Amino acid sequence: MDKNQSVDDILEEIKRKKAARAQGEEAPAKAPQSAQELFSSAKRPQQERPAPTEAIRGGKEEEPASKPRQRAPEELFSSAKRSQQEALAKGAAPEAVREIPRAERAAFQEVEPEPIENVEAYFSSVFRANGLLSKQTDEPKAAAQAETVPHTERSAVAVEEPPKAEERREHFAVKIDDSGFGELPPQQGTSRRSRFAVEEDSARPKIPHKKGEGEKPSHKLKLFRREDLEEEEEDPISRFDGMAGNRFQREDLGATQMSIPLSKGEAPREDDSLTRALPPMAGRSTPFQDQRQKKAAQFRLNAPLEEEPIQRADELDDYDSPEDAPSVAKDISSTKMRLWVQLVLLILLFGISTYFAFSKNLPLPLPEFMFPERDMQTFLGVNLGVMIAAAVVSCTTVGGGLINLFTLKADNDSAVALATVAAIGQGVALVIGFEHMATPGVHFYFPIVIAGLLFNILGKLFLISRVQKNFRVVSSDYEKHALLMVGDRNLSQEMTQGLDLEEPHVAYSAPAEFLTRFLDCSYSEDQSESISRISTPILAGFSLLASIVSYFISRDLYLTLTVFTATLCICAPFTSAIVGNLPLYRGARILSKSGAMIAGYEALDHFDDAGALALNVNELFEDGSMTLHGIKAFADQRIDEAIVDAASVIAACGGLLTDIFMQMIGGKEELLKPVDDLVYEDGMGLSAWVDGKRVLIGSRELMLNHEIQTPDRDYELKFRRDGREVLYISNSGELTAMFIVSYNPSPDVVDELAELIDRNISLIIHTTDPNVTSQKVSDLFSYPSDLIKILPAKLYGEFDRLTSPRKRARAEIAYTGSILSKLQVFKTVATLKRSVTTGTVIQLAGLVLGYALVIFFAFTGSMSLMGFESMLLFQMFFALAAIIVPSLKRL
Repeated sequence: MDKNQSVDDILEEIKRKKAARAQGEEAPAKAPQSAQELFSSAKRPQQERPAPTEAIRGGKEEEPASKPRQRAPEELFSSAKRSQQEALAKGAAPEAVREIPRAERAAFQEVEPEPIENVEAYFSSVFRANGLLSKQTDEPKAAAQAETVPHTERSAVAVEEPPKAEERREHFAVKIDDSGFGELPPQQGTSRRSRFAVEEDSARPKIPHKKGEGEKPSHKLKLFRREDLEEEEEDPISRFDGMAGNRFQREDLGATQMSIPLSKGEAPREDDSLTRALPPMAGRSTPFQDQRQKKAAQFRLNAPLEEEPIQRADELDDYDSPEDAPSVAKDISSTKMRLWVQLVLLILLFGISTYFAFSKNLPLPLPEFMFPERDMQTFLGVNLGVMIAAAVVSCTTVGGGLINLFTLKADNDSAVALATVAAIGQGVALVIGFEHMATPGVHFYFPIVIAGLLFNILGKLFLISRVQKNFRVVSSDYEKHALLMVGDRNLSQEMTQGLDLEEPHVAYSAPAEFLTRFLDCSYSEDQSESISRISTPILAGFSLLASIVSYFISRDLYLTLTVFTATLCICAPFTSAIVGNLPLYRGARILSKSGAMIAGYEALDHFDDAGALALNVNELFEDGSMTLHGIKAFADQRIDEAIVDAASVIAACGGLLTDIFMQMIGGKEELLKPVDDLVYEDGMGLSAWVDGKRVLIGSRELMLNHEIQTPDRDYELKFRRDGREVLYISNSGELTAMFIVSYNPSPDVVDELAELIDRNISLIIHTTDPNVTSQKVSDLFSYPSDLIKILPAKLYGEFDRLTSPRKRARAEIAYTGSILSKLQVFKTVATLKRSVTTGTVIQLAGLVLGYALVIFFAFTGSMSLMGFESMLLFQMFFALAAIIVPSLKRL
């Protein structure tokens, strides 16, 4: 057998043997080619095409002189696979290799397909029967070209109009299995296939399938949706193995149905004059095609996951994109205006209620109709009306507080809401039984409750004002950096190894294009609210229990109502909404001036545990902090080339000396060369390859480590004075130059770092400068050396990953890029956390003490000492203490 025999020749031999066994004689027959090969050969010039065989013209070929050895199908399959693999290894196009199985599949069919003598007429009749060819077109050129195509080749090709220069036609294969289901190949770049069912269509014309056979019903293909079937992409070898079913090629007609015969046979002849060339897709379209193309354009297979769209109700949920900035700013401004209106009204109502309350025992001017001496009922009714008006003004506080209480989510509004309901209930009872006002120990506490509502609104004003200031930072156009915590405990332990820390909590910063969940972080729960969630329902129960006990002691219902109202009023501190929001507002007012912000208490609680702060050395030494005092050249090498090579290495790693070297080359970045294999050797310096030369930039130890001779130490000491340091540069294994530099820290940075010493914060510094050591940083910034660690080189990759720019980051703590604002916001965290804690402790102490006093007076029959005047003084004292004491600490 000829070694150069192709796969098609092998398949042709097999078919010839089968035909001989079936007909009793051996007649050579050419194996059918694949549709794509036939189409390609049909389009070649006529003179380049081989002459048609005698079998095609109706004659027979002569027997070959010698018959090749008959080979088993398994051997042929193995040979075809090897040929295909060799073709792929030699760089053949995968599309071309995939055509090999198609020819073999056709060769191994039980029944050899007979050629369709007039392909154009055949497919034209099929298209017209399906309504796909409605427009009559006459293309003499297409018909003339079709006549020159051999019938064998045309039998597998859908006749088409010759494509114009700008037009492109796509062909695809349809696979029909024995079960009557078909399959379309996947689109490019996807693995999903389309499935269709084949069913009998009685409405279609009857088409003969074979000579001598009757007419068989045509079938139509019903396409399923693409997502109904998903398969893995087949490689060329697996497609070679799966040879079941028939495969043919057709032009993409842009329709969902077409009629084709399932069995192979000869189609009836039609005159060539009846041939219709299918017009190109670009030339015409139907409404159905337009609809299908529109659906196809919207259809995506294996599309990347996208973020869920922002769901909006009547109010904005959160600040989730820059487009939300106007809506969020407007919502904040409207909320602030509403709170201001409520505050002014409550101040007015508190003044009126307090005046009326004092007029009960003092001779203050009052309208004649409400003198308490003449008409106590009217007097009480007017006071109750003022109380109800205050409750209406603060309806959101009262309603929200009660709902949260009964849903077991009590907050800072719940205690004052309970006191409001109790005061109104007691007021109604006193208006009805006004004569009981003469009983010792019976009081009303309308001014106390209104004052509680007033301070509640004041605390919310601090909250919304802080949110407004912070939002200006978050939504600004400046570059923003988010302060984050290292989430990997193992990594944080490696970063803090050698530092005296109880827990390895490390904070770092990273640039972020957008800060997310701003409103969620801003309205996070503070310490006071966490305490209120537990204390409010418990103290409410204790108040009810105490009032019941007092009833059995006094046997007076109105005195019992007074005890119940008094305990609820004393358990609603004036500062419940202030102790958490006032310190944060003070912080926002100061930090916003430097472009920084702390969103809410959750951020304080999160970052207060940080015992170390990771910094890049470029942050400590700002622009202009480095000074080049001189250059000492060695050897006879060109210093200019050495400087360009060194500048390329320094610029690649972004070291401290970048600005200096860029100035030396005139700021021309085009002079920089590609840098390969850049490595930082711990405590010694940089090693890299530039233009095939090894470039070393670092300390004396780095040069000696690479066996490069350097001057002795006494020579170096001549230059190491007044805080100056030396930096060696070698090129191609020879010492090139020595740079004398000095480091000049900013006094403002030194002052900000001094604040961190009190908190015992450790500094973890990332640097590629061998002169920046723990001791050097300690000397320059007056920072304890035992709180400083230079990040080891093995963690540089992790550090770069953490601090690399990101699209989105959580808006807990952020600043606009300055190291001063970063240090200021970091040190402010601890100060604000202590302020909130101090205020909460004072408030809690006042709450417990006040409750104990009311219970003591109630059980001892001394409720006459707990009038509204005494309670107002008590509440104001602890409110001022909770506000002033935490504010004494300077931010």
